[in-house]
Amino acid sequence: MLKLIGLSLILTASGAVGAGLAGTVRRQQAQTLALIDALLRIRHELLYRLTPLPEIFTVLSGSQNREIADFFSQLASMLSSMQACTVSYACRKAFAQTRGLCLSSAAQDTLLSLFDSLGKYDTEGSVQAIDLALSRLREEAKALQSGAAARCRTYLTLGICTGLAMAVILI
Repeated sequence: MLKLIGLSLILTASGAVGAGLAGTVRRQQAQTLALIDALLRIRHELLYRLTPLPEIFTVLSGSQNREIADFFSQLASMLSSMQACTVSYACRKAFAQTRGLCLSSAAQDTLLSLFDSLGKYDTEGSVQAIDLALSRLREEAKALQSGAAARCRTYLTLGICTGLAMAVILI
């Protein structure tokens, strides 16, 4: 009886690990889409209202996605509190301080290169940099979406199969 309980716990735990990895894939996809929405809002604010960046980031801290909202909240507070802080430096610090942000390395690189150029050039240059970042993030979102279902199934299957293998070894 004790062995059956142990085996069921092993299967449950390994299945939960697989489900957790599948959840990470879904969160990564949702965060990338929320980031695309945020960049569109930044583009429109810069293009039509000429809103300063710290104010834009403060507005974006009310985003629907909690991790993206936390990221922009950190970014806005750093830019507001430090006068000698660049957008690029604040972005790097916000990445480090935001918990639960699971963007792909390509999306992070895209954001870092965007925030390296934001605030350095005129409005036209900033809008062009945002457009480039948007196109890269859209490609990343398409790649994530096309492989998301297969990756989720793979992670779930690997978790369950690992649990079954451990169960066979322990029997």
